[in-house]
Amino acid sequence: MTTTTLDTTDRRRTRGTGEIRKVGKVYKIRYTLNGKRIQEKAGPRRKDAVDLLNTRLGQVQDGRLHPDAAKLQWADVEAIILDEHKQHRSYAKVERHVRRHLARHFRGERAQNITYDRLLRFKGARLGEGASPSTVRYELSLVRTGLVVAHKAGRLLALPPLPSVHVENTRTTFFSEDNFADLVKHLAPAPAAVATFMFWSGWRRNETLTREWRHVDFDRGVILLEPGETKNGKGRELPFAVLPELAAVLHAQRAYTDAVERRTGSVVRWVFHREGERVVSIRQAWRTACKKAKLVGYRPHDFRRSAVRRLERAGISRSVAMKIVGHETEAIYQRYSITNDADVREALAKVAAMPKQRRLSIGGGANA
Repeated sequence: MTTTTLDTTDRRRTRGTGEIRKVGKVYKIRYTLNGKRIQEKAGPRRKDAVDLLNTRLGQVQDGRLHPDAAKLQWADVEAIILDEHKQHRSYAKVERHVRRHLARHFRGERAQNITYDRLLRFKGARLGEGASPSTVRYELSLVRTGLVVAHKAGRLLALPPLPSVHVENTRTTFFSEDNFADLVKHLAPAPAAVATFMFWSGWRRNETLTREWRHVDFDRGVILLEPGETKNGKGRELPFAVLPELAAVLHAQRAYTDAVERRTGSVVRWVFHREGERVVSIRQAWRTACKKAKLVGYRPHDFRRSAVRRLERAGISRSVAMKIVGHETEAIYQRYSITNDADVREALAKVAAMPKQRRLSIGGGANA
């Protein structure tokens, strides 16, 4: 082991004083923080050690380095992740992934040891366990959130880059009115009402299942999503009275609710419920119905793609269609706008049905 102080060149490149040591083939740096001597590994190159020392001395001088940064544990990072998501609607999901999977892989580790290589090993391990790429990417993003917040607070010495995870999640599945009718035949009344509303509205599952009667205005014929309840944070208003299928399902739900309230003597808040108890999921009923209807691989979220396709075929302007289904950007909207072979054939058939002279004039003439 050799210990050296900064030479003249190094001193010009650093802010303050410190020490560089070489232990075997690895350089380490030392500096003082709040009266305590701190030591860190810097790598096999002296230049890296000088650069790292320069960074640390700058952080010390600016008051941006926590005295116990090197002692930060995974448990502290875990607490940061949960605290950052405490007010989010997805908190239960975040907590499930943190407690069930992240803690299992990182428990007992120091935060400074969660390097790029360590995150790569985590990625490989989770994929090896059968987790989907999208799940692994989501869990890595949670780790990243905790590390970034700790780093900004000066509690983490180095912030590792995040490994990329390729996710192929482009779906092209949509419901036609025929296969939707086949599905509904195999659903009980409560999940059938939910599915019907989602099919015709294009609303997300959570947006649908959280509707209360205070959100429904039968006089105006609209149902509301309040600001903060949607994925993009903006409120939305859907004029259901214009579309008979939507009006029918909401009026039927109101009649069912009235009957339940008379029978039980209690007030039912929810639009979609089973004997007054809110419908929180239709997952099991969905799987069974899809199996019976031979709709393998279909998901409730495919209703959004179906709604977008229906709006496109009706000639609705893109800006209006985006407002109806709640897409913030055109790029997201285009992912849901699916054109299949039948659409192409139908379009060409319409062209073929046009008078010949009109077809030619649109193209600029026979010799254009």
